[in-house]
Amino acid sequence: MFEVGHGSLSSINFLGLLDPRAGPEVYYQNSKITFVKHAVTLGTLVLIIYDYLCTFDQEVEHVWLRPRSLGTYLFVLNRYLPVANLILAYIPLKVYMPASACRHVYITIAWINLTGICVAQIILYLRTIALWARNRWVLWSLVTLYLCTLAPCLVLAKIYTNSLHFGVGPPGSGAGCILLNSNPIIFLDYILLFISETTVVVLTLVRAYKHLRYSNSSWVHQLYERGFLFYFYLLGFTILNMLFPIFAPVPLRSIFTFTQMALHSMFCSRVVFVILSQQSRRDDADFDTRQQPTDGLNMTSMLDTYATRDEFLPPHRRRGSRYRGNPP
Repeated sequence: MFEVGHGSLSSINFLGLLDPRAGPEVYYQNSKITFVKHAVTLGTLVLIIYDYLCTFDQEVEHVWLRPRSLGTYLFVLNRYLPVANLILAYIPLKVYMPASACRHVYITIAWINLTGICVAQIILYLRTIALWARNRWVLWSLVTLYLCTLAPCLVLAKIYTNSLHFGVGPPGSGAGCILLNSNPIIFLDYILLFISETTVVVLTLVRAYKHLRYSNSSWVHQLYERGFLFYFYLLGFTILNMLFPIFAPVPLRSIFTFTQMALHSMFCSRVVFVILSQQSRRDDADFDTRQQPTDGLNMTSMLDTYATRDEFLPPHRRRGSRYRGNPP
């Protein structure tokens, strides 16, 4: 979940970038890595800003026009941390700074990345618990899983950030912050993230099998389908971020971390918008929520939107049910 500085395409001549007398081949290698990092960082920033502009009206309607709650702050963190992080990451690509400043900037980026992913996972866990109508087994299993993955992630992140060592190319060389060393142990963070995301999708698959058999609502089907589609997008970037710290050159080890964080943010924001739009529409038979008060982005309300009354009834009594057999 972490971004690093940029340097050459291989480890054979990092120190050469610090030498004002370095030949054109060294700077040519560095220009290629600089271009790649510019493209990925700026491309991801454009993507998330485009998504923001497309969904801004939903944010105003479903978030800012409602009372504030704990869920509001979770949403804000999930929505805006990736944007702030991408802007912060773009600064060392354009502004010359000493090696100590490079280290401070990228350590800050690393912890923002970790925070953003953790917030997104909380929202996905809440969604999964709600789909299971707050089943105690699912609830405590996910709480345990979250704690068991969070603690190692914090330790691994600390080891990783302590290992970062930067150099700086000569002014005007275009070298900027040059990462000379980083611990590849960070790939373990992505293995833990893979386990977490796979657990969520398996639980969702099981729930979908039970729920979709009795649901006639088209938007319910679309919700599950899009959820699985987003999971496979995230899975692809998770696998890349597991492999790159091991096999890629040092400057490219975390090239796709921002893209993954941005996708997590966009997916979770859209989940929240769907939840709150359904809280405003009480005419959907499949998502007719239990009669409890709604106060904006309150976590209980988020759970209640998915934990419908239909889920507590036998199949033959569910409204819109496809069940055609005799009552048990």
